[in-house]
Amino acid sequence: MFKKIIIGLLIYLSGLVFAGTTGKIAGVATDAKTGVPLPGINIQLVGYNLGASADTDGYYFINNIPPGLYTIKATFIGYRTQEVQNVRVSVDHTTDLNFAMQEATLNLGEEVVVVAERPLIQKDETSKRAVIGGEQLTDKLPTASLTDVLSLQAGITKDASGELHIRGGRSGEITYMIDGTYVRNPFNNSLGGNVAVDAIQEMEVVSGTFNAEYGNALSGVVNIVTKDGTPDYKFRLQYESPMLNTSPYHQADWLLETDDVKSLSPAEQEEYRDIVRDTAGVSAYREFNVRDHHLTEDLVGIDILGRMNGSFSGPIPFMKDKASFFLAGTYRNENSDLPFGFDLERVLSGKLTYKILPTLKLQFNADWTKGYFQNYSHQYKYWTYWESLE
Repeated sequence: MFKKIIIGLLIYLSGLVFAGTTGKIAGVATDAKTGVPLPGINIQLVGYNLGASADTDGYYFINNIPPGLYTIKATFIGYRTQEVQNVRVSVDHTTDLNFAMQEATLNLGEEVVVVAERPLIQKDETSKRAVIGGEQLTDKLPTASLTDVLSLQAGITKDASGELHIRGGRSGEITYMIDGTYVRNPFNNSLGGNVAVDAIQEMEVVSGTFNAEYGNALSGVVNIVTKDGTPDYKFRLQYESPMLNTSPYHQADWLLETDDVKSLSPAEQEEYRDIVRDTAGVSAYREFNVRDHHLTEDLVGIDILGRMNGSFSGPIPFMKDKASFFLAGTYRNENSDLPFGFDLERVLSGKLTYKILPTLKLQFNADWTKGYFQNYSHQYKYWTYWESLE
């Protein structure tokens, strides 16, 4: 039996704390024909109050960009406006983006639109790392929990008890960070709590040669950046369940129902009956459902088996241009395929963001986790240990 309640709170100013939570865009703007640098050209992230002007050599950079996909616009007098779409920004890394501007003709309103391509080699990457974007987690990967996502990455394995190991190291040798804050269980140095998958904007897994900003890690670093509130209201709900079909193991003398055993004689079938039986000769198997556990009565809530993931985000009423919110959660009630084992999980992640200035914001994060689980044990097919304690 396991119970865990973790609440993590974080308040920080985006203008002061950036380690491990933002990325950078940098490049050079030149004339497409002559290759001459264009000093003073304006570079802007469309829809955001972030941008820069090029120096005398045409070089520019934009710092403190949250991870994600962006459209970048370049404007300069006498040249066509140029947009580059689907520019990927990752935490702790610089995205190279150069502009070759074309001189404007009579149609001054004409724009040049370019779709960015992800480079095969990340020039400023000094360690083995994997980056998973939020859109991959929710739309492409067949996962519904943080540990499921991590276990799919190269070099990471999950043992029988659900503990994660990077490159053969111990589970306590991994550092977990959420929005720049260390989150760990002080007893075994494991992940202290959980994060709803829908709340992840980007997750970075570093499995060697960590930068100086990361400490207390031997095997690897898991760096998670959560989503901010959206300008418009958005809602998402996903439900999945392996409980739609019944497991043959959840019945007494289940082997007698298999085709191979049915073809045997009654004497031969005796070998495949449940060993533990009562005085009347009936199997002592006790069918168990996750909703039958008396310790989970306050957690079951919605009387449904399966897993639900959802999120809701948008601007705060009457403060649309200044404040936004993001909420995401997981609600899970699942029986094991084998008798007795079960998992109950409740995860809630939230973030409030208030823009004090275009380049300065106040952010409040909260993560809440509560759950029970019981691994399968053969003896629990016939005996429930907590009843002996009453």
